[in-house]
Order: sequence, then C-alpha cells, then structure tokens
Amino acid sequence: MLRKHFVVIGIRLALVFLIVSTFFYPGGSQYDETAAGFHWQHNYLSNLVNEKAVNGINNTARPWAVLGVFFLTAAVAVFFMRFSKKYPIWGRRKSSGTQEAGRWFLLFSRLHLFTTRPAHYRAHF
Repeated sequence: MLRKHFVVIGIRLALVFLIVSTFFYPGGSQYDETAAGFHWQHNYLSNLVNEKAVNGINNTARPWAVLGVFFLTAAVAVFFMRFSKKYPIWGRRKSSGTQEAGRWFLLFSRLHLFTTRPAHYRAHF
C-alpha cells in the first residue's frame, strides 16, 4: 500500500510539515519586517527554509520546512519515474527527472551554488 500510494502520502506529508513550519516562523516579511509569524499573503514559502527570518531572528521553522521540501521532492521524483515507465519513449530520460528533484532539494541547502550555475560553468570542474 505504501508503494502504491507513496506519491499521495509524500505530498500530504509535505503539506503537513510546511503548514506546521508556518506556526514556528518567527516573523517578518517584505511588507513588514516587524510582523509576527508567517502570513500567507505577505510571506513566501522560501522564507520558511532560510536560516534567519526576515526580522533577523533564528528561524525555528526551518527544520520543519526542510522536511516538507524533502518529502515533496521525493514524491515528485517518484511520480516522474513512474510516469516515464508508462510512456516508453520517455523512459530513457527518467534519471533526469530524479536529478532535477535532487537539484530542487539542494536549492534549499548550503550547496545551492552548485545547482544554480550554468552547465558550461560546471563542466570545467
């Protein structure tokens, strides 16, 4: 059952962790740096994964948000791997979908510089 419904369970877990992280967000937004908490109207989801909140306080929501992003990327990777098996002509490219999901997760880590550089720049290293 877990294998069959992994994508749905992963997306639901991601949503739960992301919503829980909004309750732990210290505060601040582009609109008002002194605002308390996370406001869906004024904050971005990327605010949840920053080390410091917009108001300068350490972000206690980050562990929850990183878990949410992890489950979301895992669910999307499994979805695209399964989707590529249904269409054999696309099956040869299934690893690229998994790699893209991994890069998406790395965007929120300290290694994000390796994922945002152009391909011709990375080729020299």
